[in-house]
Amino acid sequence: MPRTLLKCHQSICRDGARVTLIDPEDRKKRASDMRAAAVAWTLPFSLVVPMVVCGGLGYLLDRWLHTKLLFMFILGFIGLGIGLREAIKTAGMLDKK
Repeated sequence: MPRTLLKCHQSICRDGARVTLIDPEDRKKRASDMRAAAVAWTLPFSLVVPMVVCGGLGYLLDRWLHTKLLFMFILGFIGLGIGLREAIKTAGMLDKK
């Protein structure tokens, strides 16, 4: 079946399916759009996950040392900084491409 798809280009194939070729420029634009969509979906996770992990470690440290949310806030802000740095780095990589 793949041979028939390659041979028929823009005509109707034996099984009745119409095959159209994609312009190389259109293919590059679609790839660029898909890359941008992938980055857009990963940015919220790269912001939230470090903050939750660091805040969770801070919470466990607070329970162990019997302090009142001190380390949770400190490590949560550190996690926020890590997440922002990753988001800026990812956005910068998208601009380069």
